[in-house]
Amino acid sequence: MVKTVAEQLDLLLRFQELDGEIYRLNRDKAAKPSFLDRSRQALEAEKRRLEAAEKELRDLQIRRKEKEMDLEAKEGMVKKYQIQLYQVKTNKEYTTLQSEIGGLKADGSLLEEDILRLMEEGDRKKSEIEGVRREVERLTQTYRQEEAKVQKEVEELDRQIAQLTERRGTLIPEVDAKLLTRYERILVGREGLGMAPVNETSCLGCHMQLPPQVINEVRLREKVVTCENCSRILYTAPRGSDETGSL
Repeated sequence: MVKTVAEQLDLLLRFQELDGEIYRLNRDKAAKPSFLDRSRQALEAEKRRLEAAEKELRDLQIRRKEKEMDLEAKEGMVKKYQIQLYQVKTNKEYTTLQSEIGGLKADGSLLEEDILRLMEEGDRKKSEIEGVRREVERLTQTYRQEEAKVQKEVEELDRQIAQLTERRGTLIPEVDAKLLTRYERILVGREGLGMAPVNETSCLGCHMQLPPQVINEVRLREKVVTCENCSRILYTAPRGSDETGSL
């Protein structure tokens, strides 16, 4: 049985109700990953802090190793010169060697101080790294918990969308195919709002004032009328309604 225009419009309103909810749920779904941004950024910042601290520790260890090697070389020179003290034949040579030994020992004392300082800095850095690692572990756990929560919410949204889509599918055979195609084209272009109500003077989808003749045609429901401004299919809003179709 061929349906009247009024009946077709009533069917489209049922589509609009379902499609509006489907679009809203899809927007909610698309926004869900952004809820993890703060946790992700905090975790990534702490990981960068950990990497920087570990690099600083490696640099300290390299510097300490270099100074230890330098100290070892100077101690070796001291031993060598001390042996030579017993072999020199003049006071001048003896004094020169004593001076060299004194300089090497002074340099060695400075190196020992540097090595001790680097050891202390290394210990402090290790302690800092342990604290940062604990914070990384805490933030990782927090992120995973929030990620699991968001995933659960997305799955629930998917379930609702699938349910609404299934209900929508049962209506498809009842509406004129060309009219449905027309409606769906508008729906996509208007982000989920293919129809808009009118009040006494205007389209409530875009708030554009409409000629009285267009308002009358919408009320008669004898043909499909669209808004010249926003292209939405128009229908009559209940009297006194403040309903708006704008997005």
